[in-house]
Amino acid sequence: MDCLQKIGRAALVLAWLLPGTLLAGGYSEYENHQIWLLRLAAQRHAAQEAKDQCAWSPASPTTFSDQLSSIPEVPDQRLLLSIMAMIRLDQNARAIAVAMRDRKSSAWENVREVDAANLAGLKTIVSKYGFPTPHQVGEAAASAMLMLVAHADSDLEFQKSVARKMDQEVAAGTLPSYYPAVLRSIRPRITGASARSDDKPSVMVRRTYGSPKECYEQRYKDDFNAYIRRRYKPSS
Repeated sequence: MDCLQKIGRAALVLAWLLPGTLLAGGYSEYENHQIWLLRLAAQRHAAQEAKDQCAWSPASPTTFSDQLSSIPEVPDQRLLLSIMAMIRLDQNARAIAVAMRDRKSSAWENVREVDAANLAGLKTIVSKYGFPTPHQVGEAAASAMLMLVAHADSDLEFQKSVARKMDQEVAAGTLPSYYPAVLRSIRPRITGASARSDDKPSVMVRRTYGSPKECYEQRYKDDFNAYIRRRYKPSS
């Protein structure tokens, strides 16, 4: 079984790891697989289009937060797979919703359902393990956990409690200090500042770019969303 198959089937791991927690909502297993394939196709298309339009491309290809070339050898692989399965559902739902633009579409209802299901799983993980560290689950899964907590906007108290646990782990020397710093930066309401949204619908507009790098990054984003919008076929 390759890396992508392991992540795609990690719902079985979630059932073992999070007993009594129903991780439902959003898209079916089949739909999630099709969305993942669509995202990969959009990734390739957008990278080539942006390179052609901007005469520049990054030294390393753009990858997704739920995209692993291999499963790293870490102390807790089952926890790693559980986190990566959750971020796959999260990113699949958000990719469709952002591309569709319409905040009132059913795609955003799917995002809310996925967030609610993931929140239940996050609470179980944090209660059992604290905030999973890079040593414990690897950098990719720890970063994915950070993103999932940031998306748990329906429960501010939970986000605050995770930030406090992260501070404790930083003090103990088990977690790099940038993890709680990044969480508070992207979710300033944890510290009482104004909230912000990272899920604003994308709108195609004419732009001027200050550099080839800026051109590439914006063109990639626009072309990625446009590709998804053209090719995505909702299940009837």
